[in-house]
Amino acid sequence: MRENPELVWEVYLSLEDEFLNYIKYIPLVSNHDNVWSHPLANLLNNVGSCVDSFFKNAIFCESMDGFEGIRPLREEESKQNMKSYREIFDAKYHLSDKKIFDLQTLSPHNPFLKWKEGKTPLWWKDYTGIKHDRFRNKERATLKSTLDALGGLFLLFLIHKETMCVLIDRDVVKNGCGGSGHPKEYCKSVMSRGEPFDEQGLNQIYAKTALFGYVFEDKYRHYDDDEKRRILSPAYPGY
Repeated sequence: MRENPELVWEVYLSLEDEFLNYIKYIPLVSNHDNVWSHPLANLLNNVGSCVDSFFKNAIFCESMDGFEGIRPLREEESKQNMKSYREIFDAKYHLSDKKIFDLQTLSPHNPFLKWKEGKTPLWWKDYTGIKHDRFRNKERATLKSTLDALGGLFLLFLIHKETMCVLIDRDVVKNGCGGSGHPKEYCKSVMSRGEPFDEQGLNQIYAKTALFGYVFEDKYRHYDDDEKRRILSPAYPGY
């Protein structure tokens, strides 16, 4: 990325910490999905801005070189919008198929599911509503929209080669690397080729922060949601 991925990840962690502090007072349960507040408006605005900045930086990464449609997107800023990002990033990473889990409830979330229908995610519409007129649209800054936006940003870090490596180095990605496991550079090489992974010798790979978890796919094993919950639960021994 044009910006240091380590510093960008620090920004993400600060946003996640802010959300975790908020849900100490408004617990993350389904009947609170539509709770809105001015602090959530600030957080949603910051998260949405970071998602936008992530895309704007990611299109210039080496891993995107030669990808169909990337050149005009790089050359003309007016073409850099959610529709163009959908056409590029869903084709490359299949984001509309990917689910994360919040570790508070172990509920699944698919932040980019609307892309499968050729539509914009609802949380992005809520963000742009806050961005352009936060007073009139203040009630769009809900707990669910903020969670989904933050989950979308987390997912982008996981699937994009240049930021994925940071998460491996920081042990956010758990894959048996280091110690008696596989060297981290080897894991980066395998994972950078994209999901589903084609290396049968790797242990199950998953990622966890204080808020979110994600179980990576490989060609040799399939995990349903219940199995993913087991892997992401506190009882899972890890590596």
